[in-house]
Amino acid sequence: MKTFLKKFKASLALDRHEQCPGRATSEVSRPDEECLRALDARLRSSRTGGEAPPDLHGAIMRAVRASAKENLPAPTPLLWPRLATAALIMMGFAGVFWALNRSPVNVPEAFSSTGGPPSLAAAMEQGHVLAQATPEAALRPLSGELELLRGDLQNAVNFVVASVP
Repeated sequence: MKTFLKKFKASLALDRHEQCPGRATSEVSRPDEECLRALDARLRSSRTGGEAPPDLHGAIMRAVRASAKENLPAPTPLLWPRLATAALIMMGFAGVFWALNRSPVNVPEAFSSTGGPPSLAAAMEQGHVLAQATPEAALRPLSGELELLRGDLQNAVNFVVASVP
């Protein structure tokens, strides 16, 4: 680090067109001083004399913005897949709940007493019985809930009437 600082001081002295500090004490060696002088001369000769073009800043900023846009990942619409997944899961739970809580439908035996294949009349009768039993089986849980709600409402009315003086 000491030699770096010595070389830096020598470089500053060369910029001011002064003698290098410590030359008498030979802190900076002769080859280093010659190298610094040569480097200084090359840098001064390669200096451009003109100003930067007026649109240079704008061009640089456009290039920076363009590279920033290229590096950004494309936004993915994550909401729809999540909603679709949630809807499918809810439908699955509803299907399992429905399958576990449905009551069995009483259907007459489709086979004859002899154990032979079903007849066309038995199949038609079974379809008719299913058509009659399906609405009742589908609405039975709702009607039970309505009865419970009606009872809760009646209890609330009785409570309010009893608390009024």
